Amino acid sequence: MAFELVAGEILTAEKLNQRLPYRVDKTAPQSVTSSTTLVNDGDLTVPVEAGAIYEVEALILASGDTAGDIRVAWSVPSGAASAGRVCIGPQLGMTAATNTAMVDISRNWATQQTYGVSTSTVGILEKGTLTTSAMPGNLQMQWAQGTSSATATNVESGSWLRIQRIG
Repeated sequence: MAFELVAGEILTAEKLNQRLPYRVDKTAPQSVTSSTTLVNDGDLTVPVEAGAIYEVEALILASGDTAGDIRVAWSVPSGAASAGRVCIGPQLGMTAATNTAMVDISRNWATQQTYGVSTSTVGILEKGTLTTSAMPGNLQMQWAQGTSSATATNVESGSWLRIQRIG
């Protein structure tokens, strides 16, 4: 559904802001060491309204030990559904010489996806549609090591999350 005004309707800042893209940026790195328990990312969270449809896109910059990798999932408001989440990032067990991408489609934002990392920063792209139900709340990135490692896995500054209401 496109953003449409009805004849005679007054365009307010609130109505306009509901349809503008909303983006948050990670300003400082965050680390997880020796843990496969998902944690909330300290920066990559955005508010979502009840009864709305959003286009979502996230760029996650990660680094760490190839033994640890990174596992990503998303916390969504109760009852939210997704029309599909495309996950693009490095395969597990990658090294600098074998930095190959993998693509996967998950049907739910809460589904965990594991990517490979290396000591060099790698990029992960997740994109899809989120439909909320009667409950507003937050879309919150959660992450952990794929396999527990004494070497930290990091989500680096420069990562970002963008949403735009489309319905």
